[in-house]
Amino acid sequence: MRLVATVDIMNRDAQSVGFGTRSRIRPVCKGVVQIRNRAGGRRFLVISTRKDVTGDEYDVMNIQKLRTQFAHDGFATIEISRPPLNIMIRNCDPAELQLFITELKKCGKELAAGGGSIQPIAKDRLSAPLPEEKKSETTTTDDGSLRKNGGVFKRPRSPELSKSETAKLRKCLTTNMKIVSVKKRESYPKEFQSSLEQVKIMEVGLRKIDTRILKLKHLTLLDLSGNRLKSMEELAKFPSSSLQTLLLSNNEIDEISWNLFSGAAFQNLKRLDLSNNGLLGLPESIVDLENLKTADFSSNELLSLPYNLICMKNLQNLDVSYNSLAFLPATLVCLRLLKLDLSNNSELHMINNDFGTCFVGYSEIPTLFEKTCEAIMTLSRNRKFPVHILPKLTQEFMKGCKYCVGCNRMSWRYKISKFSVRASDLGNDVLHSPGIQTCVVKQVLCFDCDIKNVNPRVLVPV
Repeated sequence: MRLVATVDIMNRDAQSVGFGTRSRIRPVCKGVVQIRNRAGGRRFLVISTRKDVTGDEYDVMNIQKLRTQFAHDGFATIEISRPPLNIMIRNCDPAELQLFITELKKCGKELAAGGGSIQPIAKDRLSAPLPEEKKSETTTTDDGSLRKNGGVFKRPRSPELSKSETAKLRKCLTTNMKIVSVKKRESYPKEFQSSLEQVKIMEVGLRKIDTRILKLKHLTLLDLSGNRLKSMEELAKFPSSSLQTLLLSNNEIDEISWNLFSGAAFQNLKRLDLSNNGLLGLPESIVDLENLKTADFSSNELLSLPYNLICMKNLQNLDVSYNSLAFLPATLVCLRLLKLDLSNNSELHMINNDFGTCFVGYSEIPTLFEKTCEAIMTLSRNRKFPVHILPKLTQEFMKGCKYCVGCNRMSWRYKISKFSVRASDLGNDVLHSPGIQTCVVKQVLCFDCDIKNVNPRVLVPV
């Protein structure tokens, strides 16, 4: 296992007599720490850097103590008995560090079981001589390392590496940290590297989204579940459209602005989890998430779903269980969902077919503005017309346009019909409450289709 981290190696004896930073045997730098097997069953701790890929090598049997009390923050110290060194590791992924420490302890136990020992070895003298000692002095310690030239000792060298191993190490050293995972408030990072691709901050009591996260241009996954967020409006400020997974479950979000998902920040979003919040409804702009494949809105207080869900062409999995839905949009059948969960919506499963109809905008002759809005909405669905560049008044008016299942156009004047259908007709794998096989849907026909008595035959009433 390889651990990429910032490595600082200090002479422990020189530190104890007040040498401070002068006891550092080399500059602090980024390195790869790993465990390697050698002949005779021996195992060594190898530290490689960009300037020295071959690296330094320390026998695991010479480890006298592991200080891991701050491992959850990405900090750890490995004490070597001979030479007396402290290898300080920091700025690494806490989860990877925990795995590395576990592996290192396992190696020590296996070697001890085979006759080895990782107990401290008595100190004889400083591995790095003090300045008052002769600078020309050159001695050899029991472990074969040299001390010479005013306190600089020759570091244990690792055998030559093959070209493939060298290439892998160089790749690790030139790759920046990409994942941050935080599960405790104490381990919250002081800064976020610009190269981060995944940020997971769970159950730490966040009340507001950290604005530093919004500056990460390469972020693909953001998990803020289990916090106390009440708003997600700040997410519209993302500088790029790289975000693909957004997990905000188990928060306190009860409202989303109507145009939040119309921005460029969510263009490539593929998974959205807003379960276990207090949402009463979803914004119409959610239909602009054309690349969304999985959506989870379970355990909220949703009363209805946006009718124009047909615009979400790539949607495959939809979970709206444990809500208060009274009806579903008929356009769901056009999506051909792979999985649809409708369970525990008590008002959704009604068998009565006599719901009647209602008309919107039938009493007046449509204006040129209304017909223009209908045309723009149709273009935005078929050709990705940039609706967000239009005036806000026009955008708000266009929210009233509905998708006609008869002519496949957006219309502002339409007739709404409600009736019961078989739940199995809405998708390939539909989950519903036991013993209930039907659900209520809402279907929209534009003025022209209603006059022509067009029968869309999208769903058959039962």
